[in-house]
Amino acid sequence: MTEPEPLPLAGVRVLDLTALLPGPICTLHLAELGADVVKVERPGGDVIRQLMTGVFETINRGKKCLELDLRSAEGVLYLERLIDQADVLVESFRPGGLAKLGFDSARLVERNPRLIYVSLSGYGQSGPLAGQPGHDVNYLGLSGLLAFSGSPDGPPEASGGIPIADLGGALYATLGILSLLLRRQKTGRGGVIDVPLAATALKLAEVRLAAHIAEGSPEKSEFMGRGAYGVFVGGDGGRFTLGCMEQHFWRRLCQVLGADELADDSRFRTYADRCRSAALVNEKLQGYLLLRSSKEWIELLSAADIPVGPVLEPDELGADPQVASWGLLHERPGYRAVDLPLIGLDLAAGHAPVTIGADRAHDPWPEA
Repeated sequence: MTEPEPLPLAGVRVLDLTALLPGPICTLHLAELGADVVKVERPGGDVIRQLMTGVFETINRGKKCLELDLRSAEGVLYLERLIDQADVLVESFRPGGLAKLGFDSARLVERNPRLIYVSLSGYGQSGPLAGQPGHDVNYLGLSGLLAFSGSPDGPPEASGGIPIADLGGALYATLGILSLLLRRQKTGRGGVIDVPLAATALKLAEVRLAAHIAEGSPEKSEFMGRGAYGVFVGGDGGRFTLGCMEQHFWRRLCQVLGADELADDSRFRTYADRCRSAALVNEKLQGYLLLRSSKEWIELLSAADIPVGPVLEPDELGADPQVASWGLLHERPGYRAVDLPLIGLDLAAGHAPVTIGADRAHDPWPEA
Protein backbone atom coordinates (compact mmCIF):
# COMPACT_ATOMS: atom_id res chain seq x y z
CA MET A 1 0.00 0.00 0.00
CA THR A 2 1.43 3.39 -1.03
CA GLU A 3 2.12 5.82 1.79
CA PRO A 4 0.25 9.13 1.47
CA GLU A 5 2.33 12.11 0.45
CA PRO A 6 3.09 14.53 3.28
CA LEU A 7 1.22 17.81 3.16
CA PRO A 8 3.45 20.55 1.68
CA LEU A 9 3.52 22.73 4.81
CA ALA A 10 3.32 19.99 7.44
CA GLY A 11 5.22 21.11 10.52
CA VAL A 12 5.10 24.83 9.67
CA ARG A 13 3.61 26.86 12.52
CA VAL A 14 1.65 29.97 11.61
CA LEU A 15 0.49 32.61 14.07
CA ASP A 16 -2.52 34.48 12.67
CA LEU A 17 -3.07 37.92 14.23
CA THR A 18 -5.45 39.09 11.51
CA ALA A 19 -9.13 39.90 11.19
CA LEU A 20 -11.75 40.47 8.47
CA LEU A 21 -10.81 38.90 5.10
CA PRO A 22 -7.29 39.19 3.61
CA GLY A 23 -5.20 37.84 6.48
CA PRO A 24 -7.55 34.99 7.42
CA ILE A 25 -7.80 33.94 3.77
CA CYS A 26 -4.00 33.93 3.51
CA THR A 27 -3.67 31.74 6.58
CA LEU A 28 -6.52 29.54 5.34
CA HIS A 29 -4.42 28.81 2.24
CA LEU A 30 -1.52 27.89 4.50
CA ALA A 31 -3.77 25.67 6.64
CA GLU A 32 -5.07 23.88 3.54
CA LEU A 33 -1.46 23.23 2.56
CA GLY A 34 -0.91 21.56 5.93
CA ALA A 35 0.40 24.35 8.16
CA ASP A 36 -0.51 24.36 11.86
CA VAL A 37 -2.34 27.70 12.16
CA VAL A 38 -3.23 29.35 15.46
CA LYS A 39 -5.65 32.23 15.06
CA VAL A 40 -5.69 34.84 17.80
CA GLU A 41 -8.94 36.79 18.20
CA ARG A 42 -9.38 39.92 20.24
CA PRO A 43 -11.80 39.81 23.21
CA GLY A 44 -15.25 39.39 21.71
CA GLY A 45 -13.90 37.80 18.55
CA ASP A 46 -13.05 38.73 14.98
CA VAL A 47 -15.48 41.41 13.78
CA ILE A 48 -16.21 39.36 10.66
CA ARG A 49 -18.29 37.06 12.88
CA GLN A 50 -20.90 39.83 13.09
CA LEU A 51 -20.45 41.46 9.69
CA MET A 52 -20.77 38.47 7.33
CA THR A 53 -22.69 35.41 8.49
CA GLY A 54 -21.00 32.15 7.53
CA VAL A 55 -17.85 33.82 6.23
CA PHE A 56 -15.89 33.48 9.48
CA GLU A 57 -16.51 29.72 9.46
CA THR A 58 -15.49 29.41 5.82
CA ILE A 59 -12.20 31.29 5.99
CA ASN A 60 -11.07 30.07 9.41
CA ARG A 61 -11.64 26.36 8.99
CA GLY A 62 -8.72 24.15 9.89
CA LYS A 63 -7.26 26.61 12.43
CA LYS A 64 -6.91 26.56 16.20
CA CYS A 65 -8.68 29.52 17.75
CA LEU A 66 -7.54 31.55 20.76
CA GLU A 67 -8.98 34.64 22.43
CA LEU A 68 -6.27 36.95 23.81
CA ASP A 69 -6.30 40.45 25.25
CA LEU A 70 -3.03 41.91 24.00
CA ARG A 71 -3.48 44.92 26.28
CA SER A 72 -3.09 42.69 29.33
CA ALA A 73 0.20 41.44 30.76
CA GLU A 74 -1.03 37.86 30.61
CA GLY A 75 -2.00 38.20 26.94
CA VAL A 76 1.39 39.71 26.05
CA LEU A 77 3.32 36.94 27.79
CA TYR A 78 1.19 34.26 26.15
CA LEU A 79 1.68 35.82 22.71
CA GLU A 80 5.44 36.15 23.21
CA ARG A 81 5.66 32.43 23.84
CA LEU A 82 3.68 31.70 20.67
CA ILE A 83 5.92 34.00 18.63
CA ASP A 84 9.02 32.18 19.91
CA GLN A 85 7.52 28.92 18.60
CA ALA A 86 6.18 30.26 15.28
CA ASP A 87 7.62 29.96 11.80
CA VAL A 88 5.29 32.59 10.32
CA LEU A 89 3.43 35.54 11.84
CA VAL A 90 0.71 37.29 9.82
CA GLU A 91 -0.81 40.52 11.16
CA SER A 92 -3.31 43.04 9.84
CA PHE A 93 -3.10 45.90 12.33
CA ARG A 94 -2.89 49.43 11.01
CA PRO A 95 0.77 50.36 10.46
CA GLY A 96 2.47 50.62 13.84
CA GLY A 97 -0.48 49.13 15.69
CA LEU A 98 1.24 45.93 16.76
CA ALA A 99 4.48 47.79 17.50
CA LYS A 100 2.61 49.95 20.02
CA LEU A 101 1.86 46.75 21.91
CA GLY A 102 5.57 45.89 21.95
CA PHE A 103 5.62 43.58 18.92
CA ASP A 104 7.42 45.52 16.19
CA SER A 105 8.80 43.43 13.34
CA ALA A 106 12.49 44.25 13.90
CA ARG A 107 12.39 43.18 17.55
CA LEU A 108 10.48 39.99 16.80
CA VAL A 109 12.78 38.89 13.98
CA GLU A 110 15.76 39.62 16.23
CA ARG A 111 14.14 37.54 18.95
CA ASN A 112 13.26 34.69 16.55
CA PRO A 113 15.63 34.93 13.53
CA ARG A 114 13.76 32.20 11.64
CA LEU A 115 10.46 34.09 11.87
CA ILE A 116 8.69 35.21 8.69
CA TYR A 117 6.74 38.35 9.59
CA VAL A 118 4.00 39.49 7.19
CA SER A 119 2.02 42.73 7.51
CA LEU A 120 -1.21 43.09 5.55
CA SER A 121 -2.69 46.59 5.51
CA GLY A 122 -4.67 48.85 3.21
CA TYR A 123 -1.89 51.09 1.97
CA GLY A 124 1.30 49.60 3.39
CA GLN A 125 3.69 50.66 6.13
CA SER A 126 4.78 53.94 4.51
CA GLY A 127 3.42 56.76 2.35
CA PRO A 128 0.86 59.50 2.97
CA LEU A 129 -2.09 57.08 3.28
CA ALA A 130 -0.33 54.51 5.48
CA GLY A 131 -2.43 55.18 8.58
CA GLN A 132 -5.74 55.70 6.80
CA PRO A 133 -8.58 53.18 7.14
CA GLY A 134 -9.93 51.56 4.00
CA HIS A 135 -11.86 48.74 2.41
CA ASP A 136 -11.76 46.95 -0.91
CA VAL A 137 -13.55 49.64 -2.92
CA ASN A 138 -11.04 52.24 -1.70
CA TYR A 139 -8.11 50.11 -2.81
CA LEU A 140 -9.67 49.42 -6.21
CA GLY A 141 -10.21 53.13 -6.72
CA LEU A 142 -6.63 54.08 -5.87
CA SER A 143 -5.10 51.31 -7.99
CA GLY A 144 -6.80 52.30 -11.24
CA LEU A 145 -8.56 48.94 -11.37
CA LEU A 146 -11.96 50.46 -10.63
CA ALA A 147 -11.63 52.69 -13.70
CA PHE A 148 -11.84 49.53 -15.82
CA SER A 149 -15.16 48.43 -14.27
CA GLY A 150 -18.78 49.10 -15.10
CA SER A 151 -20.24 49.62 -18.55
CA PRO A 152 -18.08 51.29 -21.22
CA ASP A 153 -20.26 54.41 -21.25
CA GLY A 154 -21.09 54.50 -17.54
CA PRO A 155 -19.39 55.31 -14.25
CA PRO A 156 -17.03 52.91 -12.47
CA GLU A 157 -18.78 50.29 -10.38
CA ALA A 158 -17.68 48.14 -7.47
CA SER A 159 -16.95 44.49 -8.09
CA GLY A 160 -20.32 42.88 -7.35
CA GLY A 161 -19.36 42.00 -3.80
CA ILE A 162 -16.21 40.09 -4.77
CA PRO A 163 -13.39 41.67 -2.70
CA ILE A 164 -10.74 41.73 -5.41
CA ALA A 165 -8.01 43.57 -3.49
CA ASP A 166 -8.60 41.49 -0.36
CA LEU A 167 -8.36 38.23 -2.28
CA GLY A 168 -5.36 39.45 -4.26
CA GLY A 169 -3.65 40.51 -1.04
CA ALA A 170 -4.24 37.08 0.48
CA LEU A 171 -2.74 35.36 -2.56
CA TYR A 172 0.30 37.63 -2.80
CA ALA A 173 0.94 37.31 0.93
CA THR A 174 0.78 33.53 0.58
CA LEU A 175 3.20 33.70 -2.35
CA GLY A 176 5.58 35.81 -0.27
CA ILE A 177 5.43 33.41 2.66
CA LEU A 178 6.13 30.39 0.47
CA SER A 179 9.04 32.25 -1.12
CA LEU A 180 10.60 33.10 2.24
CA LEU A 181 10.09 29.56 3.52
CA LEU A 182 12.10 28.34 0.53
CA ARG A 183 14.78 30.97 1.10
CA ARG A 184 14.94 30.09 4.78
CA GLN A 185 15.87 26.53 3.85
CA LYS A 186 19.05 27.97 2.29
CA THR A 187 19.88 30.75 4.75
CA GLY A 188 18.26 29.74 8.01
CA ARG A 189 16.80 33.23 8.32
CA GLY A 190 13.26 34.54 8.06
CA GLY A 191 12.30 38.02 6.91
CA VAL A 192 9.70 40.77 6.85
CA ILE A 193 7.11 41.41 4.10
CA ASP A 194 4.82 44.43 3.72
CA VAL A 195 1.71 43.64 1.62
CA PRO A 196 -0.40 46.75 0.82
CA LEU A 197 -3.82 45.68 -0.42
CA ALA A 198 -4.06 48.70 -2.74
CA ALA A 199 -0.73 47.67 -4.28
CA THR A 200 -2.02 44.14 -4.92
CA ALA A 201 -4.96 45.70 -6.80
CA LEU A 202 -2.44 47.71 -8.83
CA LYS A 203 -0.65 44.48 -9.73
CA LEU A 204 -3.96 42.87 -10.73
CA ALA A 205 -4.64 45.85 -13.01
CA GLU A 206 -1.26 45.47 -14.72
CA VAL A 207 -2.47 43.82 -17.93
CA ARG A 208 -5.22 46.37 -18.49
CA LEU A 209 -2.88 49.25 -17.70
CA ALA A 210 -0.41 47.92 -20.25
CA ALA A 211 -3.09 47.61 -22.93
CA HIS A 212 -4.45 51.07 -22.15
CA ILE A 213 -1.05 52.71 -22.64
CA ALA A 214 -0.29 50.64 -25.74
CA GLU A 215 -3.53 51.84 -27.34
CA GLY A 216 -2.76 55.49 -26.68
CA SER A 217 -4.76 55.94 -23.44
CA PRO A 218 -8.22 56.04 -25.09
CA GLU A 219 -11.40 57.10 -23.32
CA LYS A 220 -13.27 54.45 -21.38
CA SER A 221 -16.04 54.28 -23.99
CA GLU A 222 -13.44 53.36 -26.63
CA PHE A 223 -11.38 51.03 -24.47
CA MET A 224 -13.84 49.03 -22.39
CA GLY A 225 -16.11 47.58 -25.06
CA ARG A 226 -15.83 43.88 -25.96
CA GLY A 227 -17.25 42.69 -29.23
CA ALA A 228 -18.70 39.14 -29.16
CA TYR A 229 -17.46 38.85 -25.60
CA GLY A 230 -19.71 39.01 -22.55
CA VAL A 231 -23.14 37.93 -21.35
CA PHE A 232 -25.95 37.40 -23.86
CA VAL A 233 -29.61 36.40 -23.60
CA GLY A 234 -31.43 33.60 -25.41
CA GLY A 235 -35.02 33.65 -26.59
CA ASP A 236 -36.15 32.12 -23.30
CA GLY A 237 -34.59 34.94 -21.27
CA GLY A 238 -31.78 32.68 -20.05
CA ARG A 239 -28.29 34.12 -19.88
CA PHE A 240 -25.06 32.63 -21.20
CA THR A 241 -21.51 33.76 -21.87
CA LEU A 242 -19.62 34.12 -25.15
CA GLY A 243 -15.89 34.74 -25.51
CA CYS A 244 -15.03 35.01 -29.20
CA MET A 245 -11.78 36.98 -29.24
CA GLU A 246 -9.76 35.02 -31.79
CA GLN A 247 -10.60 35.22 -35.48
CA HIS A 248 -11.34 31.53 -35.89
CA PHE A 249 -13.89 31.66 -33.06
CA TRP A 250 -15.49 34.79 -34.54
CA ARG A 251 -15.78 33.27 -38.01
CA ARG A 252 -17.17 30.03 -36.60
CA LEU A 253 -19.73 31.94 -34.52
CA CYS A 254 -20.94 33.83 -37.59
CA GLN A 255 -21.16 30.56 -39.50
CA VAL A 256 -23.26 28.83 -36.81
CA LEU A 257 -25.53 31.87 -36.53
CA GLY A 258 -25.86 32.17 -40.30
CA ALA A 259 -24.68 35.75 -39.89
CA ASP A 260 -22.81 36.36 -43.15
CA GLU A 261 -23.51 40.09 -42.88
CA LEU A 262 -21.43 40.22 -39.68
CA ALA A 263 -18.61 38.10 -41.00
CA ASP A 264 -18.30 40.30 -44.09
CA ASP A 265 -18.70 43.66 -42.32
CA SER A 266 -15.42 45.62 -42.49
CA ARG A 267 -16.25 47.28 -39.16
CA PHE A 268 -15.92 43.89 -37.44
CA ARG A 269 -12.92 42.48 -39.31
CA THR A 270 -10.51 42.14 -36.35
CA TYR A 271 -10.96 41.81 -32.59
CA ALA A 272 -9.75 45.40 -32.18
CA ASP A 273 -12.38 46.50 -34.71
CA ARG A 274 -15.08 44.59 -32.88
CA CYS A 275 -14.08 46.19 -29.57
CA ARG A 276 -14.23 49.67 -31.08
CA SER A 277 -17.72 48.83 -32.39
CA ALA A 278 -18.70 46.66 -29.44
CA ALA A 279 -22.14 48.14 -28.82
CA LEU A 280 -23.12 47.70 -32.47
CA VAL A 281 -21.73 44.20 -32.99
CA ASN A 282 -23.22 42.93 -29.71
CA GLU A 283 -26.60 44.41 -30.57
CA LYS A 284 -26.56 42.60 -33.90
CA LEU A 285 -25.42 39.35 -32.27
CA GLN A 286 -28.16 39.63 -29.70
CA GLY A 287 -30.75 39.78 -32.45
CA TYR A 288 -29.61 36.41 -33.79
CA LEU A 289 -29.32 34.89 -30.32
CA LEU A 290 -32.97 35.61 -29.49
CA LEU A 291 -33.98 33.02 -32.10
CA ARG A 292 -33.17 30.07 -29.82
CA SER A 293 -33.16 29.34 -26.11
CA SER A 294 -30.02 29.78 -24.05
CA LYS A 295 -29.77 26.01 -23.55
CA GLU A 296 -29.96 25.40 -27.30
CA TRP A 297 -27.25 27.99 -27.98
CA ILE A 298 -24.95 26.50 -25.36
CA GLU A 299 -25.35 23.06 -26.93
CA LEU A 300 -24.96 24.30 -30.53
CA LEU A 301 -22.00 26.55 -29.88
CA SER A 302 -20.27 24.01 -27.65
CA ALA A 303 -20.61 21.42 -30.42
CA ALA A 304 -18.97 23.93 -32.78
CA ASP A 305 -16.03 24.36 -30.37
CA ILE A 306 -16.89 27.98 -29.57
CA PRO A 307 -16.18 29.45 -26.09
CA VAL A 308 -19.66 29.47 -24.53
CA GLY A 309 -21.00 28.68 -21.09
CA PRO A 310 -23.85 29.06 -18.63
CA VAL A 311 -24.34 31.84 -16.10
CA LEU A 312 -24.93 29.80 -12.97
CA GLU A 313 -26.79 31.04 -9.92
CA PRO A 314 -25.15 30.26 -6.55
CA ASP A 315 -27.69 27.54 -5.76
CA GLU A 316 -27.01 25.84 -9.09
CA LEU A 317 -23.30 25.31 -8.53
CA GLY A 318 -23.55 22.03 -6.67
CA ALA A 319 -25.56 20.36 -9.43
CA ASP A 320 -23.33 21.47 -12.31
CA PRO A 321 -21.36 18.48 -13.65
CA GLN A 322 -18.22 20.49 -14.40
CA VAL A 323 -18.13 22.07 -10.94
CA ALA A 324 -18.82 18.65 -9.41
CA SER A 325 -15.94 17.09 -11.37
CA TRP A 326 -13.43 19.30 -9.55
CA GLY A 327 -14.58 18.07 -6.13
CA LEU A 328 -13.75 21.44 -4.58
CA LEU A 329 -17.13 22.73 -3.38
CA HIS A 330 -18.37 21.45 -0.03
CA GLU A 331 -21.62 22.19 1.77
CA ARG A 332 -21.23 22.31 5.54
CA PRO A 333 -23.69 23.28 8.26
CA GLY A 334 -24.09 27.04 8.04
CA TYR A 335 -21.46 27.71 5.38
CA ARG A 336 -19.90 26.71 2.08
CA ALA A 337 -16.25 25.85 1.55
CA VAL A 338 -14.18 25.75 -1.63
CA ASP A 339 -10.82 23.95 -1.53
CA LEU A 340 -7.72 25.42 -3.11
CA PRO A 341 -7.93 24.63 -6.85
CA LEU A 342 -4.70 22.61 -6.83
CA ILE A 343 -6.13 19.36 -8.12
CA GLY A 344 -3.73 16.48 -7.61
CA LEU A 345 -2.15 17.99 -4.49
CA ASP A 346 -3.24 16.57 -1.14
CA LEU A 347 -4.76 19.26 1.09
CA ALA A 348 -5.76 19.38 4.73
CA ALA A 349 -9.51 19.26 5.28
CA GLY A 350 -10.30 21.25 8.40
CA HIS A 351 -13.51 22.24 10.13
CA ALA A 352 -14.30 25.68 11.42
CA PRO A 353 -13.87 26.90 14.98
CA VAL A 354 -17.35 27.78 16.19
CA THR A 355 -16.88 29.34 19.59
CA ILE A 356 -14.55 32.26 20.35
CA GLY A 357 -11.35 31.07 22.00
CA ALA A 358 -12.15 27.40 21.49
CA ASP A 359 -8.52 26.32 22.00
CA ARG A 360 -7.53 28.71 24.82
CA ALA A 361 -7.85 26.04 27.51
CA HIS A 362 -4.73 24.20 26.32
CA ASP A 363 -1.40 24.95 24.70
CA PRO A 364 -1.89 24.96 20.91
CA TRP A 365 1.74 23.88 20.37
CA PRO A 366 2.32 21.73 23.47
CA GLU A 367 5.32 19.75 22.24
CA ALA A 368 7.56 22.80 21.78
